[in-house]
Amino acid sequence: MTKEIRDLVRKVDELKLFRFGKDQIRFRLDPLLELEIIEQTGDQIKVLETSQFTNLLFEFYAKKQGFALTEDFQNTISFYKKVRDEFRNEGKVILGITEQMSHFLGLLITKANQEFAENFEAFALGLHKSDDDKFLYELNKAFSISLYQLQIKPGKLKRILIHLIEEVSENVQFNMNLGELTAGIRKFSSSNPKEGKALFKLIEKNPVFSLNVSVLLGLYEKNPTKELIRLQELSKRDDYSVIIAGVIAGATIDNNKQAVELLKILDGIKSKEGLYFINLPRVYVGVINNPNLTSKALKAKAYKKLKWLLTLDDDTKRATVWEMQFIKDDDENIFEVINVMNNEKLDKAFCSSIAQVLDNFSDVAFFFEFLKGYAVNNPYQFNASWFDFPIYKYENSNLTKFSYQLIKLIIDDNGAVRFVGKRILSHMNGNNNGFQFGIDILDLPQLDQIKLWVSLFQENPEPKRILPLLISLRNSKYPLVVESFLCKIEELVESYSYSVIEELKELLDLRDGYNKSIMDRIALKYEEFKENWDRKAKIKELNPGYTQSKISRIFNENYYEKFSEQLDESVHENSVFLNLVTNVTLAKGGGWKHGENKQISELSAVSSSFQLPRNYYISPEKFDWQNRVYYTENWKNEFKEWEAIISSSENT
Repeated sequence: MTKEIRDLVRKVDELKLFRFGKDQIRFRLDPLLELEIIEQTGDQIKVLETSQFTNLLFEFYAKKQGFALTEDFQNTISFYKKVRDEFRNEGKVILGITEQMSHFLGLLITKANQEFAENFEAFALGLHKSDDDKFLYELNKAFSISLYQLQIKPGKLKRILIHLIEEVSENVQFNMNLGELTAGIRKFSSSNPKEGKALFKLIEKNPVFSLNVSVLLGLYEKNPTKELIRLQELSKRDDYSVIIAGVIAGATIDNNKQAVELLKILDGIKSKEGLYFINLPRVYVGVINNPNLTSKALKAKAYKKLKWLLTLDDDTKRATVWEMQFIKDDDENIFEVINVMNNEKLDKAFCSSIAQVLDNFSDVAFFFEFLKGYAVNNPYQFNASWFDFPIYKYENSNLTKFSYQLIKLIIDDNGAVRFVGKRILSHMNGNNNGFQFGIDILDLPQLDQIKLWVSLFQENPEPKRILPLLISLRNSKYPLVVESFLCKIEELVESYSYSVIEELKELLDLRDGYNKSIMDRIALKYEEFKENWDRKAKIKELNPGYTQSKISRIFNENYYEKFSEQLDESVHENSVFLNLVTNVTLAKGGGWKHGENKQISELSAVSSSFQLPRNYYISPEKFDWQNRVYYTENWKNEFKEWEAIISSSENT
């Protein structure tokens, strides 16, 4: 077996890779697979982080570089950096190098401690993020891996850990470096409870959140029954309320009894400190997701607590929403809790976080029900880009259900709800310019078919976007739907002129007699409109472009300049990609190069267009006013006459 591992080490050194193709190997793989030294996926080989491989990797590079361990730990670190840089200097992406080098350095730390009683205090306290942040993080990860094997006096260990925690602490949602360190402390405390208790005795009076939580977690993991008493006593201290919440949030809970006892401790804490509440969502989401807990009462209590947390300050709400994204397969309870947020005025940041929770529903109806509540409580504030992930997830996973729910929003009696539905439709049409309902709209009730075309035609009904969605209404079994729809298309000609004809040519098979009659009807309307327009154009006194040309020219210049600025701001604000990339100004030429890449990328033209209706130019104020009326209009009694006509036709 050792021979195969040595062969593997030599291959890693030759390729400077920890993942490679099976065809690059000329030695036996079966023994390595059996002992899980490597992992094979298809034709790809991945070297796993194991003590056998790391030890032989150390032997290989120690011999290659003529290195021997001494009391000089700085010399050991220099050796590590030389090995690391052999890989880095290849100038290529090396998958798995971070993990392998962490275990390599962890082995060096362990050997230095065991063979030379190195305590690392002087070395660690001399490290600062401002000097070499990358190496600090490398050492931090390696120290975490080896910590449980080290023999360091509690006082020295305390100073080292506090220093490392201070250096890697950052105000971010995920701090991987701090997470690695605390995981190492937890394992140390669990593997060496005697040393863990000695360390806790030194840090008890002046607690450091991450350190105290990690030590207590390790001790609780080793002996839950005994350490529960310690937690109960500590919970009576004001300076430990946040720490106790952190411990319970991270604790491994094996049964209902443990959960009840731990939650009882929280119930007894009367802290009003913000950080205390911020830690609670992780506790209750952990209870909900824990497969070891079978008590329905426990789960119900956890959901009730989450609802309560969403009524507190904004920081607690954000923490709660963030944790809720990890709850799966419980639609009704998730909805009941997250819907509490619809009692608030929600900004972009909140909506983007909530969207990650809404992404977890198995039934799309809950997503749309939340949006309906959002529309009522945040009227006309909806931005579909804030909910991108759930929108496209549900569209792609079940277009039929998605379309049915979307249409329900579009034809809702409440104008604010219809606004949300049409914003979603516009967003999808704007991104792929070809969304189609996943249901046959001819299966809708007669009044709903009418409401659908009325709603969609109310808002900038550009032919190429609206007609493909509605054109099947020409075949409705309800004569009232067909005639009203065709009349609306005729009216559309007055706003979009020949564009209507062009789009119908794309959509209709004119070899069909019925389709041909529709086209002839719309074409006749266009000819009538064109004739009237041409007749009017000949009368110069009725042409604002002639009678008010100077005012018109100044208006257009100012309008297009302002419109261009607003469009540019909107594009950059709503584009994640454009917010990440750097602008590069090209002085001249037809291409550009990036870095050392010799290949020239040619520039190409990218364009997009949309057509505004004629009445926007004739009377922009009226156009805007009318749109606002459409948005706010309550349809509760709007279709009484239509309903009467439908009822009358059904009774005859």
